[in-house]
Amino acid sequence: MWVAGIDGCRGGWVEFKIELPSLTTSVELINLAALLRKRPPDLAYLAIDIPIGLLDGSRACDKAARKLLGWPRRNSVFSPPCRAALSAKNHAVATAMNLRMTGKGLSQQAWGRSRFTPKSASGL
Repeated sequence: MWVAGIDGCRGGWVEFKIELPSLTTSVELINLAALLRKRPPDLAYLAIDIPIGLLDGSRACDKAARKLLGWPRRNSVFSPPCRAALSAKNHAVATAMNLRMTGKGLSQQAWGRSRFTPKSASGL
């Protein structure tokens, strides 16, 4: 049995895997689409660092996570851009749209992630 966390990167998706109960770890590039289509039977949990369920306003789950974590870890919770900001041509326009819809600006990091689609995500 194993658990993993994955995050988008320039080459696709990077996976940090922990074998249980030995706690042996490994890191590798994976094909996320293939993994999701045919889930390995020994995979217990998979944590994916992508926003799910974009809204037209702020998300209650992000607010709750910040409250639970408290200072200083609450700053680790990044809100995804609102859906409308994804169509913006540049960071300034996306920030203005996000501010109008959610009451919050949009960081360069959030803007960059919203414009990034890992190669292996195609076909999902």
